[in-house]
Amino acid sequence: MYEDRIYRIKNGKFELQGNGEYSYEFAGATPDSEPVSHYYWNGEEVTEEAYKKSLQESIDAEQCVMINEKNNFSYKQVQTLLQYLVSNSD
Repeated sequence: MYEDRIYRIKNGKFELQGNGEYSYEFAGATPDSEPVSHYYWNGEEVTEEAYKKSLQESIDAEQCVMINEKNNFSYKQVQTLLQYLVSNSD
């Protein structure tokens, strides 16, 4: 299962803006067939298109900071990194 969690910092606190999950089911798939995909946004099953639209609508592209998709960070690490980015944004 893959997850997309979109947070916003408001008044110094993290607020969840959207929570998406998707998975691929390979059971019974043949070499020529596509896996069955399942998409959920905020706990409700949606189509792939609806998922992508909800994800895009949850992100404020002008304020977005992509930290690093290859690593997971603790809350404290994210807080420290964001403080650094804000103080060096000139």
